[in-house]
Amino acid sequence: MTFSEHFKAARKAVGLSQQEFADKLGLERSSISKYETGGSLPNIKNIPQICENLNISINELISWTNDK
Repeated sequence: MTFSEHFKAARKAVGLSQQEFADKLGLERSSISKYETGGSLPNIKNIPQICENLNISINELISWTNDK
């Protein structure tokens, strides 16, 4: 499973829409969409807040990827 797929699954697991999640992070919904489609990756400064809102550790978030 790719980072994008895991990111989307984690967001859905906490029951947030892309817009709700973006609002919590102070981002545009399009940023969340790009993370979930592989168009871009989150800025490293946003990782702690992302993990807090997804109820996962940073290790869990970054170890999900099998992308090269």
